[in-house]
Amino acid sequence: MRAAIQGLRQFSLVATTTADDVLDQGQLIQITGTTTIEARLPDRLRVTVDNDKQKRVYIYDGKTVIQYAPALDLYATFPAPGSIVETV
Repeated sequence: MRAAIQGLRQFSLVATTTADDVLDQGQLIQITGTTTIEARLPDRLRVTVDNDKQKRVYIYDGKTVIQYAPALDLYATFPAPGSIVETV
C-alpha cells in the first residue's frame, strides 16, 4: 500500500475498526467504529475517529495540530513541524 500512496498528492481512506476492551470487572467488550483519513501532501491532514467510546477530529494545517472532541465541545492545539511525515 505504501508504494501506491507514495505517488499521490492527495488521498482519503476509510477504515472500519474493532477493538477489545477489558472493563475493571474483567468483562470483555468490543468497541466498533470508523476512522477516516484525508490527506493532501505534504502539509494537510484530517483524521476523524468515531467509535462507541468517543469521537475525535484531528486537523493538521502545516503549522498546527488541532484535536477536537465534539461531544465535549473541547479542543487542544499545539505547534507542529512543516510536513505530515515530520509531525506523525
